[in-house]
Amino acid sequence: MTTEPPDARMTRLFEDERAADEATAPAFAELLARSRAPREAGARPRRRVALSAAALAAAAVIVLILRMNARHGRVPEAAGLEPAGIALAHWKAPSDAFLRASGSDLWSRFPVL
Repeated sequence: MTTEPPDARMTRLFEDERAADEATAPAFAELLARSRAPREAGARPRRRVALSAAALAAAAVIVLILRMNARHGRVPEAAGLEPAGIALAHWKAPSDAFLRASGSDLWSRFPVL
């Protein structure tokens, strides 16, 4: 009973797999002919119409939001977002005290000579 070394067995298995792939692969000329074949005539116009409709809907939503804000006498920047941003910028975590080590106050002031 002779056993095949693992490296030789793996090489043989990969060669068998490559041969099976090559046997089922279409010819290069056939692939090239497929890419040059005329595409379905309705696919591109449908895609353009769908993209145009999506862009138009997005623009309509933006215009509606801007008009609603203008009707109420405010602009989006001043719609109550700034105070929240300022409060968030000055927020301190309750656990910040745990980050201070003993003697860290020595590094926060200049020594007096």
